[in-house]
Amino acid sequence: MIMDDHEFLSCGWLSGPGPNHEIVLSTRVRLARNVKGFPFSHWASTGELARLVSSCSAAIRKTSYFENAEEIHLEEVNVLDLAFLRERHQISAEMVHSQNQRSVFISADQKTAAMVAEEDHIRLQVLYPGLDLKNAWSVCTSLDDELSNHLTFAYSERLGYLTACPTNVGTGLRCSVMVHLPALVMTRQIQKMINAVSQLGMTVRGPSGEGSEIKGNLFQISNQISLGL
Repeated sequence: MIMDDHEFLSCGWLSGPGPNHEIVLSTRVRLARNVKGFPFSHWASTGELARLVSSCSAAIRKTSYFENAEEIHLEEVNVLDLAFLRERHQISAEMVHSQNQRSVFISADQKTAAMVAEEDHIRLQVLYPGLDLKNAWSVCTSLDDELSNHLTFAYSERLGYLTACPTNVGTGLRCSVMVHLPALVMTRQIQKMINAVSQLGMTVRGPSGEGSEIKGNLFQISNQISLGL
């Protein structure tokens, strides 16, 4: 079991305080990419998906971030381990519930992950403790550059990077922070904050991101727009 692996007991983005850690628990930068010549994951046949996963995995192994990382084949993982990886934010809810061939690469410090055959062919994500968008972005864009040396991504001169969901078209970029706001909840001012950030082009979700309910005092704040960023 993955949970029994001592390397997974320490989680880089949770193990120590980062900038502004009193309020901001973590920062995440995510890039969505699709490989030219393949249908989106949900539309791919079993054979196409197998070839896609093979091509993407081979390219990911050639990057400096994952050259020594283990590829976890999620269709071979039990329910408890899937829940564990989801709880650590290493995989998405989409990856947990999918029945298709899919995998994830996780760096040794567990700050960087590459999901293969998610909604998009590749989802790169970098997690850092506290408020640290600059460093998280630096790692994510560097990894994206390395991958582009081995894969040709689906790209439109007019629209930018093509993605399975229209809300990600353009840059494919999603930046988010996990914040702890108990005072705003207790004073019933939280809705004002949600309304204010919405006017700035951002969205507020539950701690598990898209599709998750807002519970307690933890909130994920992220950009809504990826086109033209």
